[in-house]
Amino acid sequence: MVISKLSALLCGTFISLAAAQQQVDTPEAIAKSAETVAKDLVDLYDVDKKPEAPGRLENYNYWQGGALMSTLIDYWHKTNDSAHNKIVTESIGFQFSEDTFMPANLRPSYLGNSDQCFWGLAAITAAEDELPGPQGVETKWVEMAQAVYDMQKARLDEETKWCNGGLRWGIDASHHGWGSKDASGNGCLFNLAARLARYTGDKKYAQTATTLYDWMAAHLIKEDFRVLQGSLTKDDCKTGLNKLYHSIDGTIVTQGAAFMYNYTSGSSEWRTRVEKHTASVLKDFFPSNYAFEPGCEVQQLCNSDELAFKGVNFRSLAVVTQLAPFTAEKILPALETSAKAIALGCKNPPTSRRCQFYWLELDPDLIIPDEDPATSGVGEAMNALSAFSSLFIETAAPPAVAPPPPPSSPEDSGEVGNGGGDGDSGTGPGEAQDNASGGGDKKDDKSAGPRMFDMPGFVTLGLGLLFSSWLGSNI
Repeated sequence: MVISKLSALLCGTFISLAAAQQQVDTPEAIAKSAETVAKDLVDLYDVDKKPEAPGRLENYNYWQGGALMSTLIDYWHKTNDSAHNKIVTESIGFQFSEDTFMPANLRPSYLGNSDQCFWGLAAITAAEDELPGPQGVETKWVEMAQAVYDMQKARLDEETKWCNGGLRWGIDASHHGWGSKDASGNGCLFNLAARLARYTGDKKYAQTATTLYDWMAAHLIKEDFRVLQGSLTKDDCKTGLNKLYHSIDGTIVTQGAAFMYNYTSGSSEWRTRVEKHTASVLKDFFPSNYAFEPGCEVQQLCNSDELAFKGVNFRSLAVVTQLAPFTAEKILPALETSAKAIALGCKNPPTSRRCQFYWLELDPDLIIPDEDPATSGVGEAMNALSAFSSLFIETAAPPAVAPPPPPSSPEDSGEVGNGGGDGDSGTGPGEAQDNASGGGDKKDDKSAGPRMFDMPGFVTLGLGLLFSSWLGSNI
């Protein structure tokens, strides 16, 4: 079984750490560890946020605000700690009111389609994880995601010109990326469409997802299933923007393919795509089973966007293991090893805890550079929290689907959920899969306490040893 192999990995790596630190901890300390990292992230958000625009970060690109909300939703979903939910609901609700995640003071030359789309991903994540909606806001999470989808689908170029379809990097012609079509924007819309297909059961979203994947396969996805960063419209998208491959593009596409695999109840075509993309991502971006950004990490020259990619990768791949369980045996060890690397890179200076981005080797021992090249911002904190949260994926509920429609007569009345939006709703086509793949039981009652305590004792012990090595007296 996969769990036994992962447990052995945890015991093997963490016991050696315990010998060095001479620390032993409890399951309660594990919960406190995750709680502390989440507080660190919120502290960084409080410093950088725009007071008049909840969710906006002053010194980061717009998409990172959406990624931050997804990170906090994911943390709540796996730990039941609702301490930061108000920030999330207030931020997504406010930013949606800003012309559907397109603030006027950022348009038109600044925003790319991926900026808007990542906020759409935060909204669909809230729907899938069944986050209670904000007070006084009638628009449902899924309806916010659908609004983003509708706007971006309308921006797709016609199939008869400009590379025969696809989404441009920029939203407006004044954007510096108007002349290119990137994997970030097209991959994000593909991901959103696939998730809406599974959540609502509406085949129109699946058709869009399939069309986008086919277009990317012709222009951005290479024969080895690497996802090219982008291509130029001036020569019919035959020339790439550069030779770089960003990890986030590969994992967003991989997760979208897993949603389509689950939506189609196990299509062999989508299974092959999930397998190939997973293998490509792990080969390029998880060498020795730990997260790595090859385009910038060797030189330690990653920009603020690249410094946030790992967190998106952890969350995306963790969900892939639920939707396509055959991937778990390869993905979960990579998540475990990466969490160890990040924990060892988290430092505890006199004022506050900060987690860095760079590490070099993990065979046999992790080597952290002596000097941290100023990588302790919002992106790095999102990476750390996502890495730790991903360790609990096996005990977390899979992404939910829309609840059934209200009964048509009083005789059929009963309690009905409130997450549905446009399109056909129901239990979802994924129900043909087993529970672990996303078609199973509803999530546990939120009053049941942290799910992480259901993990085998030796796993929680190993996690406790890992986290306690850097939390110290701040627990």
